[in-house]
Amino acid sequence: MMKTLGMALMAAMIGFTACAQDDRGSGHHGRHGDHKPPTEEEVKAKLTEAAAELGLNESQTQQFIALQMEGFAQRRAAMEERKEERKEMHEEMQAKREAHEAKLKEILTAEQFAKWQEMHKEHGPRGGKGKGHRGHEGEEDGGK
Repeated sequence: MMKTLGMALMAAMIGFTACAQDDRGSGHHGRHGDHKPPTEEEVKAKLTEAAAELGLNESQTQQFIALQMEGFAQRRAAMEERKEERKEMHEEMQAKREAHEAKLKEILTAEQFAKWQEMHKEHGPRGGKGKGHRGHEGEEDGGK
């Protein structure tokens, strides 16, 4: 009985995770569209539906929702932490690009630098076209 219940709960968690990801649309990490992560109330509603579908009694439902919400809160906190780390890394890389560009300006004439920017925009930072590389954020305007 406990093994069956454990398997059912595991299946529900996997199913819930899949549903939550499906609800987010095709955007990766919410970058595309106006996606907003589910609210705590929306998550609880889905969990309540899952609990009913599993045929859980009131005690099981409360325990199930509490456990799932704990995991939800931990995942949300981890995502926020990674979001801050990505932002810091982006700012650091931007500063490095700007420093690199300043050194280039010391080496090249204004005309050569303008030509280099065009070449860089055309071929991307790694050179070559059509290799699946989309460039870096902020490079459309010459790295600034």
